[in-house]
Amino acid sequence: MNNKSTMLKKISLPLIVANLLVLLTTSCGSNIESKEQAFAEIHKLVEKEIRPSYNENRVRANIQLTKTNLLSMLPDLAEYPLALNVSDSASTEVVEIFTSSEKAGKGRDGIYIEMANQFNQLGKKTSAGKRAVINVRKIASGLGAQFMLAHQYIPDAYSPSNFLWADMLNANGIKTETIAE
Repeated sequence: MNNKSTMLKKISLPLIVANLLVLLTTSCGSNIESKEQAFAEIHKLVEKEIRPSYNENRVRANIQLTKTNLLSMLPDLAEYPLALNVSDSASTEVVEIFTSSEKAGKGRDGIYIEMANQFNQLGKKTSAGKRAVINVRKIASGLGAQFMLAHQYIPDAYSPSNFLWADMLNANGIKTETIAE
């Protein structure tokens, strides 16, 4: 009999507590029966108890970054110098390539510089008899795309870090042609 009474006490105590919780939670609130009543009740709670401050958004609300503003904030292209010392002349035709820093750096990251140097040493001629030369401008892919979107500078070739940059240019009316992947 002792085990049964202990077992009943163990079962009945949580049952009693659960019933009390249900009674307390159902009897302490107001009767809200529509969306409008719920909205009014929430509005009352916010106004009386929470009292939000709207001062925190004043600085952020005054900043407006539009497509035009971003493109007009481009840095001077001279901050991204050409990698090789070659320029157009009466006897030389230079093709400029915008490429990302991982392809126009030094050492292992300088594949485009190495290829341009090798090509330039070949002394190839154009059909007009000018010497054909390649020059490389190391510039971040996104920044290069912004220069083109702003029509501030269009290079002869563009080799971004990802093909999606060219897709973005195409989507914005700057036509690109993929030569190789």
